[in-house]
Amino acid sequence: MTYQFNQNLTPTDGCNAIFLWKQFMVGAPGWSVIASSDGTTNANSDVITSGGTGAGGLLNTRAWFVIKQPASTRQFCFQTIGVHAPPASPNAAMWRVKYSPTGFINGGGPTITPTANTSSFTGVEDAGVVLGSAIGTDASPLGAALFGLDGTYRMHMMADDTAPNGFYWFCTTIPTTSISSGFCFDPLATGTFPGGDTDPYVVYHATNSFAKILSITGQTTAPLSFLRRGMTGETFDHLAAGMFCADSGNTPLIGGLPSNPTNGTDDLLPMIYARPTLWNSVGQPSGYKGVASLVKWCSTARTTTDMLSVVTPGDRIVVGNSTFPWNNVNPSI
Repeated sequence: MTYQFNQNLTPTDGCNAIFLWKQFMVGAPGWSVIASSDGTTNANSDVITSGGTGAGGLLNTRAWFVIKQPASTRQFCFQTIGVHAPPASPNAAMWRVKYSPTGFINGGGPTITPTANTSSFTGVEDAGVVLGSAIGTDASPLGAALFGLDGTYRMHMMADDTAPNGFYWFCTTIPTTSISSGFCFDPLATGTFPGGDTDPYVVYHATNSFAKILSITGQTTAPLSFLRRGMTGETFDHLAAGMFCADSGNTPLIGGLPSNPTNGTDDLLPMIYARPTLWNSVGQPSGYKGVASLVKWCSTARTTTDMLSVVTPGDRIVVGNSTFPWNNVNPSI
């Protein structure tokens, strides 16, 4: 595995941020754009050539693209919703993001995203809505904020160029270390999930609560994943990341421990994904999913953008209460 990075970026707006991320992902990480539209012209190729307006631009109402994981059918579909150029809209665009393990291969038009195959187990599209209301449709989509105010954040991104091809990005508000937003595609660690799980991945996004305990463990803000995929009861829903506590939960170990008493380093704790039974209201499946491979809890109280040295200098970075792989580059604020 080789982690590829693109750091210390200052996007002009959300469409520019996603365009920069798309260009990064189709480079060394090896992902490919298999279909797209600039809101006027769609094709089974990448027609998005800028983060701006006009021909080939992503900053056009309901422009979209589908990006595919290397050597896999897994795909994400990103669509801008209700774009208005600043200053009319300070966030440039709202977004609708879908994820499909089998890919978006059916249809699509200038302002309508393609669909995935129909699941034989659910009778609906074989995809989950990651961002934007699930009650929206491809023909009448609803979006949500993916980034902070235009021009106010620094962006950092990473992608693994080999299987299982995880990635993340996070943004901080200039000139501080406050989290602005983030997105993560986290493969489960080998040997930590059942052999029958055909999609051992977790998708997670949030704005200023990204990678914080409150967000990762909250019922409506926690990461998303398929449970019982390929079986009856298949669902795409929120999973909690388990917390480590002592004294019946009164003493948190995440951010509550000192550096290791033997070697003086900060200890990282595994992030365990599971869906509590109490979260179910209409009979969805619940239970254990697996252990994160990219994200780990930080057991000491640190500040976002602090670098840790686990194996090599600066090989992890603190974001919220969590840590991610890093390459020892000083993050700009």
